[in-house]
Amino acid sequence: MTALKHIWGKAKRITLEGENTYLYHPLICHLIDVAAVAEIYWDKILTGYVKTKISQYLGRSQEKSKRWLIFLAGIHDIGKATPVFQGKVPALAKKLESYNLNIYTRNISHSFLSGEIFYSVFSNDDLEMKIKDLDLLYNLKYVLGGHHGIFPTSSNISVIIPEHLGTEKWREIQLKLIGVIKIFSGLSQKDNIEDNGKINLLNPEHLKAFIIFLTGLICVVDWIGSNDQFFEYFIDFTNTTELIDKYFPLSRKRAKNAIKKIGWDNWKPMEKNKVLLFEEVFPFIKELRPLQKTIVDNLDLFISPCLVIIEAPMGEGKTEAALYLEHYLDRSQDLQGSYLALPTQATANQMFTRVKKFLLEINLGQRVNLHLLHGNAVINEKYELLKIKSRNFDQYEPIVADDWFTYRKRGLIAPFGVGTIDQILLSVLPVRHFFVRLFGLAGKIVIIDEVHSYDVYMSKILENLLYWLKLLGSSVILLSATLPSFKRKKLIETFNDNHLEYKDQKYPRISLCSDNRILVKNIEVSLKKQGDESICIHWIEENCIEGKIKKILQNGGRVAIVCNKVKRAQNFYLKLMYLENSGIKIYLLHSRFPYNQRMEIENSIIETFGINKDHTEESKLLISTQIIEQSLDLDFDLMISDLAPIDLLFQRMGRLHRHIRDREGNHVLRPELLKRPQFWIIQPALNEYRIPQIPFPIYSKYILQKTYLNLKSVKKIEIPDDLERFIEIVYEKEESFPKEFTDVRTEWKRELEKSKQVQNYKDREKAQQANYRLIPNPEDDDFFEDFYGYLEENTSKAQKALQLMTRITSPSIQLLCLYQSSEDQLFFDEKQTIPIDITKKPNKNGAKKILDYSIRVSSYPIVSYFTTEPNSIPKSWKKNTLTRNIHHVILSREESTDYFYFNTEKNQIYLRKKIGLYNR
Repeated sequence: MTALKHIWGKAKRITLEGENTYLYHPLICHLIDVAAVAEIYWDKILTGYVKTKISQYLGRSQEKSKRWLIFLAGIHDIGKATPVFQGKVPALAKKLESYNLNIYTRNISHSFLSGEIFYSVFSNDDLEMKIKDLDLLYNLKYVLGGHHGIFPTSSNISVIIPEHLGTEKWREIQLKLIGVIKIFSGLSQKDNIEDNGKINLLNPEHLKAFIIFLTGLICVVDWIGSNDQFFEYFIDFTNTTELIDKYFPLSRKRAKNAIKKIGWDNWKPMEKNKVLLFEEVFPFIKELRPLQKTIVDNLDLFISPCLVIIEAPMGEGKTEAALYLEHYLDRSQDLQGSYLALPTQATANQMFTRVKKFLLEINLGQRVNLHLLHGNAVINEKYELLKIKSRNFDQYEPIVADDWFTYRKRGLIAPFGVGTIDQILLSVLPVRHFFVRLFGLAGKIVIIDEVHSYDVYMSKILENLLYWLKLLGSSVILLSATLPSFKRKKLIETFNDNHLEYKDQKYPRISLCSDNRILVKNIEVSLKKQGDESICIHWIEENCIEGKIKKILQNGGRVAIVCNKVKRAQNFYLKLMYLENSGIKIYLLHSRFPYNQRMEIENSIIETFGINKDHTEESKLLISTQIIEQSLDLDFDLMISDLAPIDLLFQRMGRLHRHIRDREGNHVLRPELLKRPQFWIIQPALNEYRIPQIPFPIYSKYILQKTYLNLKSVKKIEIPDDLERFIEIVYEKEESFPKEFTDVRTEWKRELEKSKQVQNYKDREKAQQANYRLIPNPEDDDFFEDFYGYLEENTSKAQKALQLMTRITSPSIQLLCLYQSSEDQLFFDEKQTIPIDITKKPNKNGAKKILDYSIRVSSYPIVSYFTTEPNSIPKSWKKNTLTRNIHHVILSREESTDYFYFNTEKNQIYLRKKIGLYNR
């Protein structure tokens, strides 16, 4: 037993009386710690639904499944009891020589060694706990082998020789460690993992899903059990009996404290079947919309895991319907929480506020963790406030954001989260610890908004994610106003691996897909969207916009101009800003403002153009990019838009006459000229055959041409009747030519065929890129061999690559614009009140400040210049994970103006308070 005391699991070098020495935590104690965390994780955190799933996978009762889970977690680091690992600290290895335990110097991951020892031990005929199912045994070894973020491949394993695992003396140590963990876990000799040598799994992909879940779980409990703030180093024992008597209860006590400190102990899955009424969850909704009523009236149909696709016009209450369904599934079926995925940071920020209110209504006295997950979450004030509240242990706080979950890779483990879709797409991409993300989503409800907005590349990744989520027992709710039928059918097909037939229904509709059935139900829409509320469509020349706006805003009103490019929005603002002299309040919103200023603008716009009673009081004009077409609750009387794909135009139309009443129930007042919703499309330049010359490469030329062709002669759009018809015409049906294009039909057909071929080629390329980057399919025989490489999230190169992995976009950078005083002091602000020293490594608050004032830029000339400028990222910033990729520039002031500028070799970069960053 004495040798066990000297087999170290964790070690750190310290200086004692002027000499370097090592403190260490015995491996046996570390294994017990992780087993203890796994034990309390099962008891306190996993829901009944997830426990049942695990028991089904293992083919055992819940109690026996719990013991096996604790046991596997406890032996996760058995590979540290090897000559290879123990030799990593020569000073500690010397103590093992007296026990005839040799040391072998070789750089091999101890997790890989753990897997090989596990396989060797549990395939031994002499062991009473032998696992007879070799397929199960083979897969379980990868749980231990992969718990540090990557699964070993055959090439990793082929270099391992018996000497790396140790002599017979080492095998005795390994078996002793396993024996102690067996006692701790409560496994008896009869607790084989199998019944009659067979595991209760229906097909191979379920086994891989269980392996992924188990690996993720063991990673998480290992992270907790490795934290010496919770588990102080302990060596006060001399034999097994003393270890069991002393350290078993101490480790359990520490594990309980760790779970409490992390913030999990305060949250428990709510009492099953304690489902609130819709009006209790959303007291501000006085009358349910038809969509919401359909959900409420059919709750019994929703059985997890299920896929629900809600397709309804903008403003029909899809978000509230989805949140209530999440509440029902969570409570009635004992699920594990939820994650809401949005397309952009802006939409995630707004949804974060809504979800916080939702949780306040339903949590009934619990302390609940809610986290915001995206690249700039660290500087979101509302999220920061929840983090501050989490540290207030003297006062009850219902919604908090405990610090432990804010570290990389941990956000999805929290019970509730809101963020960008990128966070969950990474779950099925080959990044280190991808299985921790999948584990975090297992048994949850995942709500994905604006699902129509994802291109072929992202859709392919999303389809793969849906497949994994179903295997992991998760339910998925997809929301869209304008989803082409081919996308909907593909999503259902992905989730419905039983290939069940179903009868489709007309739009709007709810589609429900579960193991044994697919149901599609047509739904009504609110009365305000029927016949008399058709949207007037008008094409307008760009040079006429100025005069039309002046006329139509004479007596109040709210107008939005939506541009497809930042620079175009800035130019519109510069052209129209003089109208403020005539009483029209003008706002500009795009992505090229410093982050803190953009947040102020967004909040101001939501307040100004949100739910308000009287639109006649003031004349207001918002000039924006596509930011406002997704998920933001804004209400305009008139919208003017660049040409965009038909579904995105409909999304923009969803901000027209969005509300019939304000929050107090009063009818919204609109100016006489704007009593009916109006949507004006800016006429693009045409060639001699009246084919539009498309200046917007961000969209498919083919889809833009078909949108123009089919909308040009349309005078009004009926909501919802026309939505699906037009989307199908543009996205699926062969070209049909309105009468006014008869004379140029031949030229149009030729042009459409050419642009269609280009689009098909691009789509194939995107699909191939997605397939190449995805993790292997769970049914692949060579699943563990098919990973082409892992990215580590906390490296600077990986940060750039991760963005490229989740979506195909133009390269971008973050740029901090600084102002210089006459004494050469640098400042964040143009008034020169907030200094910065770029030669010093920023602390946490300093890094947040840098992020807060930085600007995300994708303009090619700017990106090209700074990515090739060797000193644009200060050396001191590269030492901080938050700032290591942020470039800086020092601006000069143009005399007697509010312009600040910087000259590159080819152009000038300008920054103006009201306009943001632009180049020329």
